[in-house]
Amino acid sequence: MSTQGIAREKLIVAILATVQFCHMVDFVVMMPLGPLLMTKYSISPVEFATLVSSYNIAACLSGLVLGAIADRYDLKRLLVLAFFGLAMGTFLCGYSSSYSELLSARIFTGLFGGAVNGLVMASISHLVPYERRGKAMGAIMGAFSAASVLGVPLGLAVADRWGFNWSFYSIAAFALIPLILLVLCTPCIPASIKKLRFLEVLVKYKHTLSYQRNPLGHTMIFIVSFSMFLLIPFIAPFSVQNLGILQSDLKFMYLVGGLVTVVSSRVFGRMTDRFGSFRVFNVLALGAIVPILIFTNSGAISLVGYIILMSVFMSVVSGRMIPCMTMITEIPMPSERGTYMGLLGSVRALGSASSTFIAGLIIGQGASGELTRYHLVGYLSVALMLLSLFMAFKIHSSKVAHS
Repeated sequence: MSTQGIAREKLIVAILATVQFCHMVDFVVMMPLGPLLMTKYSISPVEFATLVSSYNIAACLSGLVLGAIADRYDLKRLLVLAFFGLAMGTFLCGYSSSYSELLSARIFTGLFGGAVNGLVMASISHLVPYERRGKAMGAIMGAFSAASVLGVPLGLAVADRWGFNWSFYSIAAFALIPLILLVLCTPCIPASIKKLRFLEVLVKYKHTLSYQRNPLGHTMIFIVSFSMFLLIPFIAPFSVQNLGILQSDLKFMYLVGGLVTVVSSRVFGRMTDRFGSFRVFNVLALGAIVPILIFTNSGAISLVGYIILMSVFMSVVSGRMIPCMTMITEIPMPSERGTYMGLLGSVRALGSASSTFIAGLIIGQGASGELTRYHLVGYLSVALMLLSLFMAFKIHSSKVAHS
């Protein structure tokens, strides 16, 4: 590829990464707001889990719809529409004045957020060759880190000063920038198949799921997402109620931890391209076990120790998704990539939603507000992580068999 072509590819990846950044800030900021929301609305861990998981349940449903239409329309147009809906939903979250209104707004936002995630991944798969896709995935997955470095600390600072409503208003306002760039600077990705009738859509779903390797990818992403979101939504409540971290100090953890993961995500992306997604995933999955067990079994801790622990935790736990997604996006044939990625996003959201709700059922609350049985959630996450190693082996073996 020419130098000009490489530069344009980098611009496209940067725009898509910014879109993903807004999506991730909108999703992630809800979790560190947990202690504030649980106090403001007097809600239990289960109700807070419902608030978080409702977004992913809606994203799961939209992923199913996306899987049915993604290969029938220009992916750029679908992404613009979905991202605009995400921005509107985020604004409605800020406009909410009660738990029920916020829950409804999160469901609305999740419908578009799930589509955004799948469309960004499908766009990367179409526009970036496989030999450079690990690096591109590192940039896209680095949006989570960037959201932690910039979006979440700023969102928490805004919430501390003016209330959580303004956190969502600011996200919605910022989203207008990548929305304009998306319209002006990214290429169209034409439909790869003709428009289908409803029964033909069901047949395409069946064909996509019946291809030998495709279900492996869907199972893999479900397990990895499930293991992550058993823990992530309750990090902030556990930190405040059990570890003695002040609500106002959470932003410093997300700032430092996010900076570490911005660097590590780039490193993991390059390692994936150099050493292969299978090897890197195995190393990161095994490396995540220690910080998970330490964190979920911790008691009172100093702010400095907490920041160091969580920086390691965030970098390896989220870093697994880079080789995981690189491995999975190689599976589908180009003609079914949109359908496959839509279903993949739906399965990923289902894994996140169900694990968050299950974690809410497992975790209890003591008389003084501390969370109980969080360590059991940590053990379950580690067990699923070990299971993901087996799935990675199955995907790698099937690749070797088909090559």
